[in-house]
Amino acid sequence: MAALARTTVRISRAAACNAQADEVPWDAIGKSLGLTEQDARSRLTSYTFQR
Repeated sequence: MAALARTTVRISRAAACNAQADEVPWDAIGKSLGLTEQDARSRLTSYTFQR
């Protein structure tokens, strides 16, 4: 379980950082995740700072 948790954190952080580095518009991220722009921004920001 611990290994799965670490892998999930690492992958979600990488995905969030890549989306931001690629300058993907927040509305497009939100739409692809089925979220509002604000919720997508919040979620990706939280992924960026997970440990």
